[in-house]
Amino acid sequence: MEGATVRGIHEECPNCGSHNVEHMTRVTGFFSKVGSWNKGKLAELRDRYRSHGNFNWVEV
Repeated sequence: MEGATVRGIHEECPNCGSHNVEHMTRVTGFFSKVGSWNKGKLAELRDRYRSHGNFNWVEV
């Protein structure tokens, strides 16, 4: 499956098992790719509160 969107931090796609995943997060209203973050920012991301609300899939 190509282009799946799921919530959470996953090292592999829960739908197809692929390791070709990209993590994104919203920081102060803007979406940011997590792949270029340093170790400190990644640790901070794992400790953040996560909303459990609904979200919509957006094709880019």
